[in-house]
Amino acid sequence: MSPDYASYDATQLQQALRSIDAARFPQRVEQIQARLAALAIAEQLQREAPAAAAPDRSADLPILQRAGMVLMVVGVIDIAVMIYVVANGNAYSSSLNLFALIAGIFLWRGSLRAASVVRWLAWSTLPAMLLMTIATPGLQPWNLTLTELRLFPGTMLMAAALTIGQCALIAWLVRELGRGELLAARVAAGRPLRNIRIPFGLGVAGSLAGLFMIAHLLSGERADRAQLMAAAKLGAGYRYHVNSLNVMYGPNGAGVNASVVAWNATSVINVPVWWHE
Repeated sequence: MSPDYASYDATQLQQALRSIDAARFPQRVEQIQARLAALAIAEQLQREAPAAAAPDRSADLPILQRAGMVLMVVGVIDIAVMIYVVANGNAYSSSLNLFALIAGIFLWRGSLRAASVVRWLAWSTLPAMLLMTIATPGLQPWNLTLTELRLFPGTMLMAAALTIGQCALIAWLVRELGRGELLAARVAAGRPLRNIRIPFGLGVAGSLAGLFMIAHLLSGERADRAQLMAAAKLGAGYRYHVNSLNVMYGPNGAGVNASVVAWNATSVINVPVWWHE
């Protein structure tokens, strides 16, 4: 039975050709030589075949690189501000810094997957930020807000500017990463288009739930106790409002950590209080 030379590669065929008795098996020699010639022709055609054309990214790549550059700049600035503030012994909280820098690098490199992730997060964050920004002032007395504006106009305006800037950045990302050129590139790459109503709905639902929980915590018995404890420290010359309250549960019961704002016409003071239940 003749060997199946069609399953041999070039190296195996060369070995078979050197070891075969050509006088005894001339037909097998012809089969080997024909197979070697066919493999040589196939290899030559493969070398001469034009490479597959790279997808045209001229429409979507500039959008990704522009969004990536903006995020990298914002991330670097935010990290620098965080280092400066923390080094001076103050608290600093931001959700942009490192995430913005990493996301910006991937976008600048043209990653369609990163664009989809950032767009998803932007759609879930934007409604949450807008709702929280609008509703949060209503969680504290207007007299306290007006007093803060009068006593600390620069700080209040800076905080408002940062909030507006973050909302504007996220709204810009929503618009840029939802452009038709990017969506077309995603379809051309065989990636599904995500339904943005899902992250939008999650953002709205999450922010409403968060506002409800905050309002419930700041108007309950624990909040009343925190105000009484702060008043015991400072006296009756202030008005009091609980602006944060955290309950930590452990094996020995619950510990409550709260921050109470005490204010009058000339000062605003943050009073930390803690107790174990």
